[in-house]
Amino acid sequence: MPLQRFTPTVILLKIMGNLLSRPQYNELNSRVDQDIVITYENVNAALPIYREKGRTTVIVVDDVNRKPVEQLSLEVRSAKEGTDYSKATFLLVNLGVMGIDAISGISLPGIASSVAIGRIRKGLIYDEARDRTVTANIAWVTLTVDPRVVGPDVVGSFMADLASILLKDKLMLQILEA
Repeated sequence: MPLQRFTPTVILLKIMGNLLSRPQYNELNSRVDQDIVITYENVNAALPIYREKGRTTVIVVDDVNRKPVEQLSLEVRSAKEGTDYSKATFLLVNLGVMGIDAISGISLPGIASSVAIGRIRKGLIYDEARDRTVTANIAWVTLTVDPRVVGPDVVGSFMADLASILLKDKLMLQILEA
């Protein structure tokens, strides 16, 4: 399946749906309403959509953990702007589409976690397995959480799993084909 058919946002949306539906990450897929934490089985993503002249709107894509990537792509493209995000269980922010390299945390009231990604670019990294410097796609990815809901152990484990998926083409393709 050629990944070029899908935007980085849609690919990340599918990966987030997979990760957030895992039992060990229940608290990342939750909402806080008047200090009551509600965890969800369905992963409903809020996505800021950037328009002309600095205008931003939010769309919500339901059940991202249960839909194929093709359907997610269609829904992102056809979603109605200005959707009430009160049913969203996490936020995915891609400022890379605006050429921004790094971002540190954005949140919406009630949503316990958000993932933000900057611009994907080519860069040099050290590959320990090969003991040499190689060229790779690099992007800053941050996870912002409500500390009343999510502990540091969950944050560290989630980010390690996300990095593992993004670094391994076979693993990423397995998730995208599910």
